Amino acid sequence: MRSIALAFALLTSVAFMGTAIAQQGPEAVVPADEGTETPADPSTPQDATGEATQDGAAPVEGEEAADETDGDEATAGDAPQFTAEQVERGTTAYNSNCAACHGNSLSNGAFGPPLAGDNFLEKWGGQSVADLYNYAHTRMPPTAPGSLPEQTYADIVSYILQTNGMEPMGEELPADTDVMDEMVIQ
Repeated sequence: MRSIALAFALLTSVAFMGTAIAQQGPEAVVPADEGTETPADPSTPQDATGEATQDGAAPVEGEEAADETDGDEATAGDAPQFTAEQVERGTTAYNSNCAACHGNSLSNGAFGPPLAGDNFLEKWGGQSVADLYNYAHTRMPPTAPGSLPEQTYADIVSYILQTNGMEPMGEELPADTDVMDEMVIQ
């Protein structure tokens, strides 16, 4: 009888969480962590390196910039590196720990935001792989954040990256945010 009551309480809280998410929209699911750097607001004036200007003023036309880009922030940084074997491990870990909320296709979950497709790329495109890893590591799974081994989070991130069109190449994605910080989700 006690296990039935616990199961009912869990289902009720999950259903409540899904209702709250649906009412508040996808931004309610992925708020910025306190103490971590948040992505720049697209409406914030930025200099040629993509950094917000200190005084909030837009860069002055004609100013020399050390590293001018065509405005496509997603192309800055290195492409993520991970292996096909790591993606296999990430798929298994995802199915065991994430699919219940985010769905078996990463975009059909009842409780979690899509981790594949346009919605995912709008949220994470142009950000470092470390940003995604840190978010997952500090907040997922919601019932036990940070409970998986660090390398398992890196494996799951590899699976998410491949699902979003990035190809395995190079070495395994390490559970090292300094290395991941140089890699950009494109």
